[in-house]
Amino acid sequence: MLDINQIYNEDNLKTMSEMPFEFVDLTVTSPPYDERRSYKGYSFDFESVAEELYRVTKQGGVVVWVVSDSSYGANETGTSFKQALYFK
Repeated sequence: MLDINQIYNEDNLKTMSEMPFEFVDLTVTSPPYDERRSYKGYSFDFESVAEELYRVTKQGGVVVWVVSDSSYGANETGTSFKQALYFK
């Protein structure tokens, strides 16, 4: 069990796995997307993070998920839309 009002500097999936169901009121995050930056070998598993966030967020809680899309010429990847649909 995690202590409340503490900062944990570790893998987010590890931290969330130690949280009980409906533990979090609010999450604000800007996760890696579209490989726009290098995170020194960190691999972002969107689906696992989304599922854990759903599990640990209290009913009536809020997840603020800030992402954008990479652009290639006049086209965008649609990552933000795909992620929004997954959360739905």
